[in-house]
This record gives sequence, structure tokens and C-alpha cells, in this order.
Amino acid sequence: MTSHKKPGPAFWATVTVVVALLGYPLSFGPACWWFSAPLSSRIESMAWEGPDPQCPPQIYWPIGWLAENGPGPVGDAIFGFASLFQPVSIALPTGPPGSSGAWYSDMEHGVRRALDRMLK
Repeated sequence: MTSHKKPGPAFWATVTVVVALLGYPLSFGPACWWFSAPLSSRIESMAWEGPDPQCPPQIYWPIGWLAENGPGPVGDAIFGFASLFQPVSIALPTGPPGSSGAWYSDMEHGVRRALDRMLK
């Protein structure tokens, strides 16, 4: 005979952790496409030249931090996913809400990658 025991708390805790670990990074792209707002609406005094980049919600700051501080190809992939269905400039948050409000844009990333290639 087989047991028809209900899943316990350990099972549901595992399911929750797996869904969170997969859902958070996978939701980043759609959040960039659907819920982005202009950078000027998120910063009171903005010293920015050129077009106003779109910014995803602040909750995605760890991904922005990784794009800025991780290896170049990781940043390339993150900006590629963020702008897949939105062909405008993107600026990613790089700090938690209430912090200094640093942003890292695809333009800055492109300049950094070009300099890296020139220095090699």
C-alpha cells in the first residue's frame, strides 16, 4: 500500500524558496518592460545629459548592483534582458530604497565595456 500523506511544512518551505529564487530574476525583465518609470521621476535633482532613461522598480537593486560590479558579460546579459522589448535607455538601481539612490545606465555600461576592450 502507498501512503497518501499530505506535504508537510518542510516541503512547502522548499517550494517557496525555489519559487523565490527563480521568480525574482525571471520577473526582472517583465518589470523593466512594464513598470519602468523615467529616471527624472525617481530623482529630485538630476544632472543627466541626453535622453531620460527608464528605470525598473527599486526592488531590483541587487540585479543592478550585479550589472555594475560583476563581470562585463554578466552586465551585458542583464541589460540585454532589461531592454529586450523596450528599445530605450535603461538605468538600473544599484542600492536599496532609501540609500543614496545610485543608478547604473546602459550607456555607462557600454563606455565601461569599450574601455575594458581598449585596455586589453
